[in-house]
Order: sequence, then structure tokens, then C-alpha cells
Amino acid sequence: MKIIAIIALIALLAIYCIWAVTTIDRRSEAQRLQAVFVEGKAALESRDLGAAMSFVSKDYKDDSGLNYERLRALAAQAIRSATQFRLETHLLALTQTDNKATARVRVLATAADSGVTLYARELTVTLRKEKTRHALFIPTETWRVVKFDNLGFESNIGDL
Repeated sequence: MKIIAIIALIALLAIYCIWAVTTIDRRSEAQRLQAVFVEGKAALESRDLGAAMSFVSKDYKDDSGLNYERLRALAAQAIRSATQFRLETHLLALTQTDNKATARVRVLATAADSGVTLYARELTVTLRKEKTRHALFIPTETWRVVKFDNLGFESNIGDL
């Protein structure tokens, strides 16, 4: 019986390792960068704060004084609001060097029921590659936002 349990454990571990290796993101850098915007928008629209913030670096800091925690609080506040919203994003420009990228993005959020504009800005987004782990053990790199320019929010949202 003990041998069967060990064999089952080894089989499960082998299946996990095979799954981990086969699910590594093999898209081009340009595709991976564009996915940050597409998947980030989808996370915000579905009101999934954890998924939305997974695209933001823990080192986030912008000129208005926002850091990662304050940005998370603002996003949580927007997601918790009763107002249902539609989000439109247009990637206007994207430049990438080895480990850094800059994008200009036009963002428009409107109330789903009335169409009233809730937020309209053209943002400059700075991203960088950060070392991460896929499936807990495979070293990889992920593009994350380190700064938004022209976000339009101040850092005085309470004592965070």
C-alpha cells in the first residue's frame, strides 16, 4: 500500500512538472506586452482586483505620490462602487527596449446605464520586466507597470 502511494505521488509530481513546462508563456515580447493591456482591462471590467493588480509592480511609484498600496486602494474603491462601467482602451504607441517599455494609452470609462463619462485620459505607462516564477519553480520574466503618467488621482486617499 505504501508503494502505491509513493508511485501515485511521483505520478502526480510528474504530471505537475509536465503541465508547468507546457504552459510557459512562449509569445513574443510584443504580444506579451500587449497582453498586459488586454488582460488588465478584462480584469478591471470583471472587477477582479487581484488580477488587475498582478500587472502592477510592487515598486510602483508615480509623480503624484501614488505607490502600489495607494493605487490598490484606489482601484478597490472604484471596483466596489455600485456604478457599472464600460472601459475602452486604445493603445496609441508602444516602444520597448530590453527590459523597459513605454506605452501611450487612451482610456475611457463610461457608466454602463447612462453613458456618462466617468474617466477620460491619455496615459503614459512605463513597464519593466520583473523576474517571477511560473508554477512556483520555473524562472521567468513578466511585464509589470511601474508608473502611470497623467493618471489624474492624488495620493491623499487616507492614511495608507
